[in-house]
Amino acid sequence: MQNSPLFLRQFQVLHPNIRDTAIRNRPEEETCQTVRQDQWRTLTSGMMTLPMELLDHISSPFQIEPRFPLMDKRLVEFCLALPPEQKLRQGWTRLILRKSMDQRLPTSIQWRESKTNFTQAFNENLMTHNLDLLTHIFENSSDELSPWVDWDIIQQMLQPGFNAETITDLWPVITLFPMGSAEKKEHSVNPDKNFSQGKNSFRRHHGEH
Repeated sequence: MQNSPLFLRQFQVLHPNIRDTAIRNRPEEETCQTVRQDQWRTLTSGMMTLPMELLDHISSPFQIEPRFPLMDKRLVEFCLALPPEQKLRQGWTRLILRKSMDQRLPTSIQWRESKTNFTQAFNENLMTHNLDLLTHIFENSSDELSPWVDWDIIQQMLQPGFNAETITDLWPVITLFPMGSAEKKEHSVNPDKNFSQGKNSFRRHHGEH
């Protein structure tokens, strides 16, 4: 697992010292013997807290406080106490939730086998409406972010310009940017004026996609 392409790709934009330490110290993945063990490992692995911490960091400059109702302690304890077959039975996940939606949701939704991935729509909208901010981050924040990221790798990734895949790979860097800083507030007043120079410079170097 530690040497999988997906795992290594997640760390490629980090500063080499941080990247090497993270890879070297990442714990081995344990094999769970029961559904409850798998639930507990998920809850305590950091996989659940990381997105909540990121959302809190991203939302706070806009005076938005995220809420996570499905992480209510009472609900978590209830789910952990459920018999395993209420979570997974005959290939159906979230069984208790599906059954509770009888006559409340259309059958096609109640028993659908997948869920929507919003990543592509998110990335495209980010490029459409926030290209100026992205340009500013990667052209003017090297001093602020250099202790945390590998700028050589980032420059290689930016050669073809911004696209959906690039946004996904660079998202850890984007969330590091101090969005509540004085620089962000100054540039958010008049983005057309403040970003035009950086935007044109970026497009001259990387092309418009």
